[in-house]
Amino acid sequence: MANIMFEQPLNEKVRSYLRLEHLAEQLSNHANKDTGMELFTPLFALCDITDRCDFRNDLIKELDRHLAQIKRWRNVENVDQEQLNECIRSLTEIRRELSYSGRLGLNTRSDKFLSAVRQRYNMPGGCCSFDLPQLHYWLAGPWSVRKQQIAKWQGEFALLFNAIDAILQLTRQSGEFVTQEAKSGFYQYSSDMPLALVRVELSRDSLCYPTVSGNKQRFSIQMLRFDNQTRASNDVAFSIACCPETK
Repeated sequence: MANIMFEQPLNEKVRSYLRLEHLAEQLSNHANKDTGMELFTPLFALCDITDRCDFRNDLIKELDRHLAQIKRWRNVENVDQEQLNECIRSLTEIRRELSYSGRLGLNTRSDKFLSAVRQRYNMPGGCCSFDLPQLHYWLAGPWSVRKQQIAKWQGEFALLFNAIDAILQLTRQSGEFVTQEAKSGFYQYSSDMPLALVRVELSRDSLCYPTVSGNKQRFSIQMLRFDNQTRASNDVAFSIACCPETK
């Protein structure tokens, strides 16, 4: 059977980025096929999160940290300078676009149609035709027209998605996978440097899933059996990548 990838953030910043990435993937799936009202779940979640937090300045600072680190690699031997320069160019362009943007997702959050649906969407049965006739009118329209509208809403978050995708890609690439074994379903690790993300790859044949607890420099993993939700008594092999924080 195929392996399963589990990721555990070790700081709030990466935790937020992973949640936003998850919502972006859900919204993209619904934007490419007619799933009716299902697209509103990730869309409204994005509206709520970006309404509470303005990620623009934090993303710019994080991009600056990554750019500074990547530029230091220019002096490292055997580094692909062409690939390095392309990465710097891409991050610089994302940073420039963010710096000139307004509050991310503002137009989507202020859309009158979405605001009306959003007020009742999480109410049990709140999307009935007598509660939201405008929603049922919209859903009855051709998919080609609705797809264009969804793309417009999705585009309001494009800069956010691009920046988070670039940052998470660099974070994931900073950790190299090594094979380890959880003795009697338990593994512990201490790091000399602060970590941002732990990635665990596990075979589904193990019949287990990992739970990670700890902090930036010390964490433990318990392998729990799915059938009875208790820690495995046997040794469980897995692969792990520890991704450091950007300095």
